[in-house]
Amino acid sequence: MQDRLVTHMLKFIQDQRIDLTDKRILLAVSGGIDSVVMAHLFKTSGIHAGVAHCNFCLRGKDSDEDEEFVRQIALEMNAPFHSIRFDTRPYAQEKNISIQMAARDLRYEWFHELMKKEHYDFLAIAQHAGDNIETIILNLTRGTGLSGVRGIRPLHEKILRPLLFTDRDSIQNYANKHQIKWREDSSNSSDYYYRNQIRHHVLPVLHKINPSVEQNFIATSERLLAADNLVNMLFKKWREEAITSSKDLISISIPTLLNIPEPVLFLSDVLQPYGFNYWQSKEIVNLLTGISGKTFYSPDYQLTKDRNTLVLVKKDTAANDSVISETTQSFHFYNQTFIIDTQVDYPPASPNHFTANLDASKLIYPLIMRQWQTSDRFFPIGMKGKSKKISDLFTDRKLSVPAKSRVGILVNGNGDIIWVAGIRLDERYAISSDTKRIISISLLS
Repeated sequence: MQDRLVTHMLKFIQDQRIDLTDKRILLAVSGGIDSVVMAHLFKTSGIHAGVAHCNFCLRGKDSDEDEEFVRQIALEMNAPFHSIRFDTRPYAQEKNISIQMAARDLRYEWFHELMKKEHYDFLAIAQHAGDNIETIILNLTRGTGLSGVRGIRPLHEKILRPLLFTDRDSIQNYANKHQIKWREDSSNSSDYYYRNQIRHHVLPVLHKINPSVEQNFIATSERLLAADNLVNMLFKKWREEAITSSKDLISISIPTLLNIPEPVLFLSDVLQPYGFNYWQSKEIVNLLTGISGKTFYSPDYQLTKDRNTLVLVKKDTAANDSVISETTQSFHFYNQTFIIDTQVDYPPASPNHFTANLDASKLIYPLIMRQWQTSDRFFPIGMKGKSKKISDLFTDRKLSVPAKSRVGILVNGNGDIIWVAGIRLDERYAISSDTKRIISISLLS
C-alpha cells in the first residue's frame, strides 16, 4: 500500500493534466531534505527519473560531500546521475548580482541545456507550500500584481513542482517515518537571506494565527492562478486589438486602451517587461487625454504620446553625430547605414529620396549627420527658393516623435542643411548641368 504522501503527489501531478507515462523526468536534487524526499517519492511510485546536482563550490568540503551524497542516492535509485561545478562567486562579481541570483541563473541554464541534450521531458523541483508562502510574501513586500500573489506555478515551461501541495512538516514526518537521511545546509539557519527571515520569524507568527496557514495559502494560490489565467486570456485578446509591432517600435492605440475596463492594469502588464513600473503606467493613463509629445522613460526604453498612439522604442545610444570627411566611405546614424560614392557619372540614376546626389564643389568638410533641432530650416527642392522649417516638414508627413528623432539631418561645414535623409534634398546642393563632380550619399537601412 502506497504512503499517503506518494498518493497525494501522484494525484497532484495528475491534476496538472500531466501523464508521466513514457516521459523522461529529471530531478533537481541538492541533498537537502525536500529534494531527497522528492527523489524517494519518485522511486517509491515507480517513476523512473534522472538525478541532477549542482555544486556551487560555496562551502568547500561540505559542497563536495553534498555532491557525493547525491551521487549515492542516484546509485541507489539506479538512476542516471548528472553533476556540474560552478565558480559561483566570480560569476556573481562579474555580473554584479547576488550569490543567490548567480546560483539560480547558473543552475537553470545548465538544467535547460541538460534536458535538451539528454532528452528529458520535465524538470522536477522540490519546492513546497512553505516556499510558495515565502515567495508570495516577498513579492508583496516588493510590490507586485496578480501574477506575484498567485505564487509559484505547479507546472510552467516544463518545470514541475510536485511537492507544492504539501508543507515542510509533512515532508519532515515522511523522512522520519522512512528513515531517510539528508544533508543540512548551514546557510538555512542564518537570517542573512530574506527568505530565511520569513521562514524563521514570519511563518511562526502566521502559524499561531492559523495552524492551517499552508493549506489556506495553497487553496488561495489555486484560485488566484485560475484568475490569472482568465486575465491573461483577456489580455491576449486586448493586445491583438490595441498593439501593433514593427522592427523598431511598438504602437499602442490610445482609444482602444481607454476602452479597456482596467487600462492601468493592462498597460502595466504590457510595459513591465520594458522596465516601466505600475505607478508610471498609472501616470501615463492619467495623461492620455493631454497634448502629444509627453515622454516617459525606463532604464532602456522610452514611451511617447503621439496623437492617438503610445509609441515604445528602445533608447538608442548610437545616435551620436556622425562626422564625415572627404575620405569617408560609409557611416552610421542610429541603426541606419549610409554609403558614399564619389565616382558618379552625369546624369546619375533616377533620383529618389533615399539617395542624395550632391554637387561636390559646394560641400565644405567635415559634414555632420545629426538629429533635427527645433530651429532647423532649409530650402527643399520643388519650393522655388522658399525655405521651410523641418518641424513643419515632419508635421506634413505625420511623423511620430520617435520617428523624427531617427531622421538624419546632413549639415554642411558652413551650417547649411543639405539633406533631410530619406525625405528631401536642399535645392542649393542639388546637381545641375553645371556640376563638374557628383558625390552620392545613399541610405541603405
